[in-house]
Amino acid sequence: MAIPNIPRKRYRIGLVTQLVILVVILTMVIGGILGVVLTNTGTNSLKQNVLQNNLVHADLAADFAASYIKTVQAHIEVFAKRPDVRQAVLNNSFEQMQPVLYQFVEIQTALDAVALYNSQGISKVHSMAEATTLGQSFADRDWYVQVKTTQRPYLGSPVMSNTTGSPIIPYAVPILDDQGQFCGVVAAGISLKALSDAIVNVHYGAGTRASMVEFRNSGIILAHIDPTRILTPVSGKNEAVTRLLAGERGVIETRSSSGEMDLIGFTPVPDLPWGIMVLTPSITALAPVNDLVQKSVIITLISVFIIGLLGGLFMLRITMPLRRLRDAARKLAAGESGYRVRLTQNNEIGELGNEFNLMADTLAEKERQLHNRAVQLEQSNKELESFAYSVSHDLRAPLRSIDGFSQALLEDYNDKLDAPGKDYLQRVRTAAQHMGQLIDDLLNLSRIGRHEMAHEKVDLSTLAADVTDNLHKAQPERDVISVIASGITANGDAHLLRIILTNLLDNAWKFTGKKTTAHIEFGTTQKDGQTIYFVRDDGAGFDMKYADKLFAPFQRLHTAAEFPGTGIGLAIVQRIIHRHSGKIWGDSEIEKGTVFYFTLD
Repeated sequence: MAIPNIPRKRYRIGLVTQLVILVVILTMVIGGILGVVLTNTGTNSLKQNVLQNNLVHADLAADFAASYIKTVQAHIEVFAKRPDVRQAVLNNSFEQMQPVLYQFVEIQTALDAVALYNSQGISKVHSMAEATTLGQSFADRDWYVQVKTTQRPYLGSPVMSNTTGSPIIPYAVPILDDQGQFCGVVAAGISLKALSDAIVNVHYGAGTRASMVEFRNSGIILAHIDPTRILTPVSGKNEAVTRLLAGERGVIETRSSSGEMDLIGFTPVPDLPWGIMVLTPSITALAPVNDLVQKSVIITLISVFIIGLLGGLFMLRITMPLRRLRDAARKLAAGESGYRVRLTQNNEIGELGNEFNLMADTLAEKERQLHNRAVQLEQSNKELESFAYSVSHDLRAPLRSIDGFSQALLEDYNDKLDAPGKDYLQRVRTAAQHMGQLIDDLLNLSRIGRHEMAHEKVDLSTLAADVTDNLHKAQPERDVISVIASGITANGDAHLLRIILTNLLDNAWKFTGKKTTAHIEFGTTQKDGQTIYFVRDDGAGFDMKYADKLFAPFQRLHTAAEFPGTGIGLAIVQRIIHRHSGKIWGDSEIEKGTVFYFTLD
């Protein structure tokens, strides 16, 4: 736009000049503050989202690593109890086991190698026929001493295999005779490379990578995007690494050894001296915000210049339009991002209004992009949930095979199996069925988060009565007095609310199983104008000092021998209640009963 040719006049600094300076200063200050506030808000929000997302990734990777190791350990322990393995060790007929060991390693891709040792610690047979360790004594090795002394499995420290030259985690399992006496060892090397690949090759997001370390020996790398770093000492111990090696869980923005700022989520691996760290470089995570900031600064500076110039040249003519612009700026700052100024002047004043609207559109676009980023992060979380669901779901097929083939052995080779063999197979079936139930419960828990909720008025009294009727029909021999208050309703999802009552009433029924005459009650009470629902029983109860474990998956306050179950029911109940914006808590006394209270929004 051309600047009007105004004759120069010599005069002192007058009101118009002062107003020009004031307008320019105010515009720059307002634009700067608005830009800083929006930039800081967007940056902090994005940082927190990335940090929390990385922590979720770290938690999932840690759970996966723990499950991975436990599964491999279970396979090795089952192998150590196989009749042919025990018989070979007892009869000193190790040579015939080499094809068996080789086949076992071929099937268990998580293993690097496996070997059998006699009671003197001599290496007798190896999955690699050409292994140079055959005939050598390992009686002085830590893992052998631990297994022979304790007669329990032992997970050793990660090392480089002398036989295969690959990084492994030694896992040794004792072989016992029928009298429970030590007679040999099955020692396997769990492949660290396979575990590392499973952890680091997951797509965690642009520029995001994961690693795993061991806490012992001042920190050893177990999983890394660079395979050559496996089994090397941890270098560049920043605050995140230091806290992780101390067994802490959390998030932090810290400087790496190369001087770059990183956004890190870290967490220990359950039941193992390991930790997972998921890292995103700050420059990568904040790239969208930095790009928007640069554009916003340019647009803001241009807007400041135009507003200041036009305000100075036409101050007297644009008093009213400036007031309108001021009002618009206030509305925009107050959060009315859709508000736009309307100026009818077909001149510079009108153009000023258009520039203001352009700035508002830019800010609105920035807000939209930040919202899209949040949606993408939510989608990423859903993909992680789907991944966890798929992993749990895919475990069911091999479990069915284990159970089915074990049953087939019991039925087809019944006359060829001795009593211990039949007992071992039955234990395999029991363990497989139990793990299958655990997986089903995990799947049910994950489905709760994906269930699309309906909101309607639900008759809880009718639901509770239906559940208790089914319990009475299932065990008509029990003397249980059920008291269901009438007229209890709630707004929520009928299917999910039925799951709540089913789990709570089923628990009450189960934990009153040792009572000659049991009492179960469902009702409500009022506190501060809010309806509180409760399920009460007079059963076994529990010690309230363990109440914090009630709603954690697989946390049980009674043994399976006392009361069967998998420990997932209350976790499902809590998740459903949280989805209804409510809360749940319990109160109990040993041998006097339990009452669970919950609210629904």
